Parts: sequence; structure tokens; C-alpha cells
Amino acid sequence: MLEGKETFCVILRRADSFPFQELAALLSGAFGVPVHDAAAGLRRNWGLLLKTDELGRAKGLSQRLAVAGFDSFIIAASELRQLPPLKNIRKASFSERGLIIETGLGPAGCAGQAEIPWGSFASALVCAGSFIEEEVSISGGAQGPQDGPGIKISDIVKSAAFTIATGMPSLGKLKPGQKKDKGGAPAKRQGLSHYLDIISPGGLSPGGVAFRVCGESFDYSYLGGGKEYSSLLNFGKLARDVLSFLPQAVKNRGAVALGNGTGAGIRYAGKDEYEAERFWLLQLL
Repeated sequence: MLEGKETFCVILRRADSFPFQELAALLSGAFGVPVHDAAAGLRRNWGLLLKTDELGRAKGLSQRLAVAGFDSFIIAASELRQLPPLKNIRKASFSERGLIIETGLGPAGCAGQAEIPWGSFASALVCAGSFIEEEVSISGGAQGPQDGPGIKISDIVKSAAFTIATGMPSLGKLKPGQKKDKGGAPAKRQGLSHYLDIISPGGLSPGGVAFRVCGESFDYSYLGGGKEYSSLLNFGKLARDVLSFLPQAVKNRGAVALGNGTGAGIRYAGKDEYEAERFWLLQLL
């Protein structure tokens, strides 16, 4: 029951395609912010449209969305579903029965396996995405309030305005880390990373479970003769294999793109954008 001093979230229900332009225009009018700021906020928060301690304000936005043809619901922030801890998978195969995970050496030095029945994923979320992970050092003395590398004062002002209007954090662009290696030289760029997350909030354990495949470190030997020389092509095949066994799973933009056999749509501006979409979709299971 929604009552007391609780914080409330207005969450957009699943749509086949995310209507950025229409929602940006609507939120611009509702929050009194420029359209481009509202659109940037959608990229950062996706379907978590508002966070407020005023239930009336949440209901007002939900009604405004309904009039425009967008279905939404209100949930107390304390009831938001949290992502289970991610368990990395480095080697796996598939059967009609379930996902077979290689668990390393078991008793007597034999390879261990764990079979996760597909039926355990009664409600599942499959997310795929690629984004740059990098670390870039910043040399020189202390920075004053002037614009510095990777960040502008104007961006801070816009970020603050959006946060005040919506109650949602404005994460901004993927900002390079400010780190150096032991020798003091700039840290090296790590490059483009590919991730596949298979999430089930219940059925496998009381807290749910989440499996992650890191595309560059996964062993694709299960593909046999179908294995390609490109890790990205193998990653796409892996994603389509998973989706073939979980056809009813909720999918993020990247998973939909790979399921359609295309790489268009798998790229995200950064880790924050990918995780924000994943967190929103998790609430819809």
C-alpha cells in the first residue's frame, strides 16, 4: 500500500519501441525543462520517468501519460526490484533441458557442470549491450571551477535542473576515469566491451539470479564448426541461442537487435545508459 512519507516512482510499461521524441516532448511540458534536456534524461533513466515524495505529483504525471496514450504505473521506491548479484559465465552450452554452465574442476579433477533448467526462468530478462570502457588520466594541477576535460559547467547546471525537476539522477555522459598507472602515464583505453545478462528475479533462489557473459572472455567452443574468427559474431550467435530457449523473455534494445540478426542498436553511450535500461526493464517482470 502506497502511503506515508514514501518516495514514489512513475514507471513506463513496456513498449515495442521506446518513443523518445514523444516522451521527451511530454516530459518537457510536464517538468518545465527544455526538450533536449528531457530527451537526455530519458537516455539516462529510460522508463523510470519520475521520482518524488509527492504522491499527487506522481499521479498527475501518470494521468498525463495516459491521456497521451502511454501506460504507466506508480510504485514505492522501497518496492523497486533490485538486480541479483551477477555471476560471470566463462563457458557454457545449451540443451533442450537447460543452460549448462561449466563450473571448473570438480571431484577427482573432473570438469564440473551445473544445469539450470529453462523452466527456472519463469520470468526472465535478457539484456545485451556494447559500450566503451576506458580510463584516461588528467595531468596538471588542481582544477578550479572552470570547464575541465570531459565536463563543462553548463552541463552541471543542466544536470542539476533535470534532477530538481524529475527527482532522478542525471548521470551525464560517460566520463573518463581520472586515473594513472603506477608509472604516472595515462591509463590505456580498454576498448569496446560486449555483455549479455540473463536475469531471473525468482524461481532459482529466493533473491533471484543473474548470469553474465563477457563477450571477449567467453569460450565459444560450444559453437563447434559454426565458430567464427570474430568474437562479436560469436557473441551474436550466443545471444540468439539464449533467446531461442527463452522466447518469452523481456528483452532490452540490444537483445532485440541481436535477435533480429543485426548489430544496429546494440551500442550504448556507456555503462550507465545500459544499466539504467536494464533496471527499468527489471521492474516490468
